[in-house]
Amino acid sequence: MLWVFTKIPYATLSSVYGSGPITHFAEKLIYVIGVPIYVLFWSGFLTVMIKFIRKKSNAEEVMLLLFSFSAFLIAHSLFWYLGIFNSYGLIRVMVSVMPVIAIIALTGFNFIAEDIFKTKQIARIIIRAALLGYVIIFPFTPNPAAVQWPADLMLDKGQKEAQRVANFFHGQGDFQYPIIYTHCYLSMVLNTDPFDETKCKKVTRENISAMKSGDILIWDNVFAEFEGNIKKSEIDALPELKKIFTYKTSEGPEIIFSGYKKK
Repeated sequence: MLWVFTKIPYATLSSVYGSGPITHFAEKLIYVIGVPIYVLFWSGFLTVMIKFIRKKSNAEEVMLLLFSFSAFLIAHSLFWYLGIFNSYGLIRVMVSVMPVIAIIALTGFNFIAEDIFKTKQIARIIIRAALLGYVIIFPFTPNPAAVQWPADLMLDKGQKEAQRVANFFHGQGDFQYPIIYTHCYLSMVLNTDPFDETKCKKVTRENISAMKSGDILIWDNVFAEFEGNIKKSEIDALPELKKIFTYKTSEGPEIIFSGYKKK
């Protein structure tokens, strides 16, 4: 019952990722849900609040919608601002409250499309069609808050380099488990269960020291270096490890994968 306090992996009053402005998540919300839903959301938020003040909505509705969303937003804003709970300021966490956002946005939609034009049937139909059309079309528009097709839906440079690593091992045939790596996407391309320690282990000094002859280590400069706090120079200095490959991006921010085998 107390798993949030006893099992959560982020329960730490520090973060390797630093901190940022407290307004970060509020400012970036529009890029998560898009312009039309953003407008409908805040319209619905204000509608519920005003109805509650005028005693036209109940406390349960306010608690379920406004309080749950606000608590989530404020919590993550504080985590990032204070640099705690290993917060990285990733706006994708807002997807967790997307159902609540959708209900609040629907309230805004009903207010704009129904309440404002109660006695005007034709106007209601036009407004509903216009709003729905804009919601459907918006993701395909050239807007910073719309879907950025190459960046959002295609493999990034790190994932492409991870595929090169996987192709190397697949070309070698069978390899010895467990493989030591930290980059998340390697689990996908190597088809390994990241929670099965007989198949893979994290890049830590303890796991490197415990490597047996034939064991594989894949170091990367994003997760292994940043999160594991292990630099490439430390790995290169170990005489018992033989470097078997190095892959790196040729453009943009450098992504490096280096593979090693225990002699």
